[in-house]
Amino acid sequence: MTVTRLRARVFEVLIRSAGWPPAAGVIERIRNLANYAMGAGTASLHVERSGEGALLRRLAEHWRDREVTILDVGAHTGEYALSARSAFGPDAVLHCFEPQPETFLTLDARVSQQPRTACHSFALGDRRSVASLFSKAASSAFTSLHADTFSMAGHEVTRIDEVQVRTLDEVADELGLERIDLLKVDVEGNELAVLQGARKLLGAGAIGAVQFEFGECNLASRSFLFDFFELLGPEFAFFRVTPFGLRRLEYRPSAEIFVLEANYLAVTGDLRDAFGG
Repeated sequence: MTVTRLRARVFEVLIRSAGWPPAAGVIERIRNLANYAMGAGTASLHVERSGEGALLRRLAEHWRDREVTILDVGAHTGEYALSARSAFGPDAVLHCFEPQPETFLTLDARVSQQPRTACHSFALGDRRSVASLFSKAASSAFTSLHADTFSMAGHEVTRIDEVQVRTLDEVADELGLERIDLLKVDVEGNELAVLQGARKLLGAGAIGAVQFEFGECNLASRSFLFDFFELLGPEFAFFRVTPFGLRRLEYRPSAEIFVLEANYLAVTGDLRDAFGG
């Protein structure tokens, strides 16, 4: 009997001896608790509670002896950007991207006066275009280029803005960015498209670390965690970012968790060695 068949047999005996079926609510609570322990649902927490703040400080310590360039794609009102600035200090170069008009005004007022910081009021994707940005309300935390994200999350679209979409490869050339140390992407389902628009940078090894959000919004864009592994390639080691620290992640179908949202980290180069990848 193979290990897989033996394990299945053990589970069957345990289930039958415990009584079947157990209450659906109990099963769901156990599942949600297990998913939370793996980071699912924690992406919506404040930066200091989600594990992102600790990760920023760890990266700052690793890069303490050189200049660092950080891109915050989907910056919203600047919580992550402010935490990044606090971790890295005034010498880091920080570019923030937020296409929602009212949200951009708040972001710009909060962070653009800081040293070596620039805010950009357009979206990033896999090609240059004009696209519809769907929102629940003005300056809402829930905005997406994919309308289906709203029905999946039980939200109603109350506002649509036409926004400019550009590729990161194009923008990096324009800004003279030869290297991006940390690329953070939180764009409600459009994360894969942002990375697809950075193929030139990725091919040149010009991006050291990518933090991206993944979960139920990616159902709307029909993107899978597998797609991120395939696009970034074996040079990158993957982790799930949790309030309890980083969890090393090898790809398997069970890693595709679409319940709520989780943050992921992909690192290459010296970071891979430093993070145990």
